[in-house]
Amino acid sequence: MRHPFVSCVLVATLFLSPVLSRAADTVLIVLSGEGRDAGKTRPGYEFDELSQAWLIFKANGLAVEVASPQGGAVEADAYNADEPFNAALLADADAMRQLADTRRTDALDAGDYAAVYVVGGKGAMFDLPRDPALQQFIARAWDAGAVIAAVCHGPAALVDVRLADGAPLLAGRRMTGFSNEEEALFGKKWAAEFPWLLEDAARARGALWDEAPLMMPKLVVDGRLITGQNPYSTTAVAEAIVRGLGRTPVARTPGRDEASMTLVERLRAGDVAGARAALAQSPTRYHPELIGILGYYQAQAAGDEAAAQLAHHAETGGWAIPALRFVTLHVDPATFPDALGARLAESPWRREFPGEAGRHYHLQALEPAGAAAPAWLLAEVGQHLVVRPMRSGIAQWLGWSGLAVTLLALLLGAWLGRRMTAPLSRLAALVDDAKPTHLPAGFADGFPDNEVGTLARGLERLIGRVDAFVVREREFTRDASHELRTPLAVIRSACERLGARTDLGLDARRQLEHVRQSAQQLERTVAALLALAREDGTEAATDIALLPVLERVIVDQAPLLDGREVSIRVDVPDATQARLPTTVLHIVLSNLVGNAFVHGAAGEVVIDVDAGCLRIANAGAWPGDAAFQPFVKGDASAGVGLGLAIVRRLCARHRIALRFESDGVATVVRLALAPSDDAVR
Repeated sequence: MRHPFVSCVLVATLFLSPVLSRAADTVLIVLSGEGRDAGKTRPGYEFDELSQAWLIFKANGLAVEVASPQGGAVEADAYNADEPFNAALLADADAMRQLADTRRTDALDAGDYAAVYVVGGKGAMFDLPRDPALQQFIARAWDAGAVIAAVCHGPAALVDVRLADGAPLLAGRRMTGFSNEEEALFGKKWAAEFPWLLEDAARARGALWDEAPLMMPKLVVDGRLITGQNPYSTTAVAEAIVRGLGRTPVARTPGRDEASMTLVERLRAGDVAGARAALAQSPTRYHPELIGILGYYQAQAAGDEAAAQLAHHAETGGWAIPALRFVTLHVDPATFPDALGARLAESPWRREFPGEAGRHYHLQALEPAGAAAPAWLLAEVGQHLVVRPMRSGIAQWLGWSGLAVTLLALLLGAWLGRRMTAPLSRLAALVDDAKPTHLPAGFADGFPDNEVGTLARGLERLIGRVDAFVVREREFTRDASHELRTPLAVIRSACERLGARTDLGLDARRQLEHVRQSAQQLERTVAALLALAREDGTEAATDIALLPVLERVIVDQAPLLDGREVSIRVDVPDATQARLPTTVLHIVLSNLVGNAFVHGAAGEVVIDVDAGCLRIANAGAWPGDAAFQPFVKGDASAGVGLGLAIVRRLCARHRIALRFESDGVATVVRLALAPSDDAVR
């Protein structure tokens, strides 16, 4: 028969086992609910201190619950959502659900949790110390054997916790938290509203306060009381909680901030070579910016100390004991350590001095208003020189990294440039190979549908239009050459036959001569226009005797002098030659001589050779460059005003220098007898 007591024990064990198992596996995270507007209007909790600890708890098989004084949603101060640990927590649906609806601290049962972890952030200095339900819960949890842990400002929740015997929880126990030194540097916005400074309150309750240098990680474990100094202590606190629950923390890869602080600790311990080697081996594991900014924090802290000392002196007339542990106050340089007083006397402008045994000093002069004697703040920062021992390694890493990035950018740029410009280069080569007799067609389809393709399609349409235009012009020139010359030849032949008749009267012969001259002028005009219309060079330049061509032109143009008091004087040596196309020379001379005959005033037209040029001088003013414009003609002209325009185009085409000079009384035309690079003027 089974004993009744044994049966009761078995039944109780069956009912209590799930509860005991839950308590052994659950960590309660306490957050401040003070935060508003990401810490802008009211401070909240530190998201980094929550996310890193949460991930460690979960990785080690622990359940996590979240509570706050008022319950419901809680708001963190601003944080970097791209940090891997923050991104991981933001992706955790259970975490987001609990943060949106935290448990109230007055509804908690201390027997449900194996550990309590209080997250820091400046909001923890406001609502957590004012929550009696939280203080009573922590006291019951401690008495029940739970691990009590806090980080950064989180220990503020422990300051007024009293145990069952009435003694403060912190009395006689070692602990740490956000120090006065750190508060002076980082707590300026909200510190004036704090009920007390955390370090001062903990010491007043009998805590054995311990701390690391400014912003360095610090973990203090005193039995079941686990505390961390600042945000960089979060992972150490979380893993200490895991060990406090009888578990071995699973291996993990430290984040960049954590690895950087570990590197700084090695430097501070004097392992400069090891730190350099670690940085060189895995430079991407570390945050050089974080390492460097620690030195900036030290300088800022010293500057704040100087301002506080001057303010104190202005109010009391005396100096205060420096708040920073690494700063000392001196009213006489003779009291400086390491003989710095003598070195300051030699170099009074210096504010930084190396000391002995690895010490390094920064000096700040304090000059109060009025006639008060000055003083000096001396900061021994040898333990804080984080970057200096490894700056050469950082510089090399940054230099090689920059060079690698630059080379990669150049290679990538060259590859992209070649890829982007290849179609454009192909299009340029295609256009460059184009010839009037062989214009490319149908090439646009071979180019991509982008800016180059748009350009190719536009060029294809333009080339098509140009090709059609060239065909039309070629056909027009061919047809005009045939259809105009044929009737002109008939007119000239008819004039010659009629001129041979003896029965024509004087008036009829005059009319016949007028027809003949008009036909002759039209033939020259057609020849000139056709010569200009041809793209090829047509007639080549040859050495020809100038005088016979000139005499023929004068004879042809002589009828233009009928009834005018104009004489002609030709002074051109028989041996004079011109190296020009014969047809071009004849057309140019006919127009120039004809213009001199028609538009010149009464007097003499002189035609001679001067300095390699044929010179035609006649009385009368030159009308200017307007005479070269098409369809501009003088009052005495019987033509349509194209003569000089054609002459100018022919000279430009065959590189014949042509100049018109006039003094208002006479006009002189100079025509080069050989091609040159001179312009038509």
